[in-house]
Amino acid sequence: MELKAEELEIRRFETNLGDWAMDLAVKYYADQGAQIAFINSGSLRLNRNIPAGSQISRKTLNELFAYPAKLALVKIKGRDLQKVINNSIHDWTGHGHWLQISGFAFRHNPETNTADQLTLL
Repeated sequence: MELKAEELEIRRFETNLGDWAMDLAVKYYADQGAQIAFINSGSLRLNRNIPAGSQISRKTLNELFAYPAKLALVKIKGRDLQKVINNSIHDWTGHGHWLQISGFAFRHNPETNTADQLTLL
């Protein structure tokens, strides 16, 4: 399956490449209790899709994370996560603060620019 990383896609929607990257982040910190992960889409800079069956090279990873984006394990309360999500969907069409996520889901209503039904997976 092609991994979606083209800029207009990844900055507006959850993509399989964003899911993969954040699944790896959860896995990295799993032994320390991590349940979720998120990153703003503007941090993911590849701006091209990766064809199905392609190997992901170090060069591709360097292009994907073109700027320092250190992983950090933090505790976050549900109400604060809700604020993060609300910020991510504000003016969501391509401005780079849309989240790529793992371990949780929410429903985004673009007509009202709201997020609800935040659930852990």
